[in-house]
Amino acid sequence: LKVNGKKLYQYARQGIEIEREPRPVVIHKLELLDWDPPYFRLAIGCSKGTYIRTLLEDIAAALGTAAHMTFLLRTRVDGFLLTEARTLEEVEADPQAALLPPERAVQELPQLAATSWQAYRITSGVATTVRKLADGTYALCLDGVFLGVVRCGAEKVRPLKILHQAPRPPEETREEDEHEDYQGFNQ
Repeated sequence: LKVNGKKLYQYARQGIEIEREPRPVVIHKLELLDWDPPYFRLAIGCSKGTYIRTLLEDIAAALGTAAHMTFLLRTRVDGFLLTEARTLEEVEADPQAALLPPERAVQELPQLAATSWQAYRITSGVATTVRKLADGTYALCLDGVFLGVVRCGAEKVRPLKILHQAPRPPEETREEDEHEDYQGFNQ
């Protein structure tokens, strides 16, 4: 979150407290790893939008004391693990080995498994009618191959970011493909 164009953590680092609206978060895991008074280490699994500093302040307040965070290490963000990180030396030594497949960046999105003509039209930049599909953002796939990211709204699918152009299917398949009632959605 930002206030006046500045991220909240930047204010916190300057010792400036900004009033925040409470919002629901989910704490999946809260484990005490180490206790060496007055220091302790926690392992926390939480939903997006959780402010760890605020969580620690809330825990301290519930215990009738205060707390100050001196170190934060994110071990997972949106499905990317710290153990998968590469050092600059590793990247310089073998840049190709450091690359992840593009679909990893959208692994949290639902997949839209399009027909060949739908995929061709969408990757060509054409807004395409797709019935029975909830509004939202999807990873567009054709035969299991990730093509790009699309947005569905009012039964129209529009490309947001296309990485691969789907090949033009044979013309004789066009009519049957276009009349197929689309339900190719995978969660």
